[in-house]
Amino acid sequence: MAGRRSMDETPTYGQRQRWDNYVVRWEWDEKGGFRLARLFGDVWTDYVHTVETKNGKFYPEFCHGWNVDTCEFYPDKEERCPCCALKLKGGYRYYMNAIDLEVEENKPSRPKADWSPIRFMDMSPTLFTRVKELKSVNKGVSIADTEHGAIIQMKYNSQLDPGSQYSATMDTKDVAITAEQKEYIVVQKYPDGSSKVIRGENGLLAQFEYVRCINSRDDMVKSLRRNNYYGESEAAESAAHNFDNKTLTREESIARADAEAPIETIDIDLSNVFPGTPSMPIEDEQPSPSPKAAKKAVEKKNEPYEECPTEYGHFTNHMDCFTKCGVYEDCKKETNQKAAAKKAESPKPKKVEIVTDDDDDTV
Repeated sequence: MAGRRSMDETPTYGQRQRWDNYVVRWEWDEKGGFRLARLFGDVWTDYVHTVETKNGKFYPEFCHGWNVDTCEFYPDKEERCPCCALKLKGGYRYYMNAIDLEVEENKPSRPKADWSPIRFMDMSPTLFTRVKELKSVNKGVSIADTEHGAIIQMKYNSQLDPGSQYSATMDTKDVAITAEQKEYIVVQKYPDGSSKVIRGENGLLAQFEYVRCINSRDDMVKSLRRNNYYGESEAAESAAHNFDNKTLTREESIARADAEAPIETIDIDLSNVFPGTPSMPIEDEQPSPSPKAAKKAVEKKNEPYEECPTEYGHFTNHMDCFTKCGVYEDCKKETNQKAAAKKAESPKPKKVEIVTDDDDDTV
């Protein structure tokens, strides 16, 4: 029957959607030991802001100003991303496929149809740089090359300083992907609950793809406002659009429900979000400024936003209202007063008295 899936094929929709809901992620040795990996295929890059809450904790926000397809920021990133407009720091993340050789070596005698040692790896800037630099000791060939790549030793130790927690060293040079490895499959899952078996083509291996999970722009603004980044402490419900959930697709409804999950009280250790990642600050980056410093950075002039598309007293709920306009509070108040006055002037509906007859059963 259409719509039915096994338990293993059905992803769990929790409060916060994450990219690793849709792939089989690389697992680091919990005891800090080395794992052998054969990296291959494409690299996906993302940028994640680290936001300090009013309670002094941190949570991640994936950047709206980052173009995952071109691996660069949009020219108008500050218009697209509220965190960029606030100059909040963050860090790059790199995602890549790898064969876990330990999993491969321990292949079951009777593996399931979807068994595979291919894993999706999340790398910090430092680790990715170290992996790339191994090209110089692999006769100038990328360690991810299909025919002349290399097997590398990878290690993560949470007890070391953030800059030393990751290790990547050469194990075996000039190693080709075998015919058997080219037959491995991956089962890619998607936010709508579907899944797809992917096989390698044209001599290449099957590989997972990066599914980006990101809060909506409006919900990002709401969270920033709750944490005093716009100089106010009250909840900013007016920053969110009035979505009609009945008109949303299943995927959009799930994404919106996830985005509305409260996040200001999360005690973020980024190892929970990116296992194998040091806690704040994100590696190779400076910590994001405190809310007080952020407020000073967006200090507004006491005048309207010069490109405001509406006249005074017509509050638009636009991002520029909160970040650029100096009179948006008065404009919002005036808008509400006008709406209240208009409602008061509207003629009240007449009450209709219904008289019933207890002896009459007709309506």
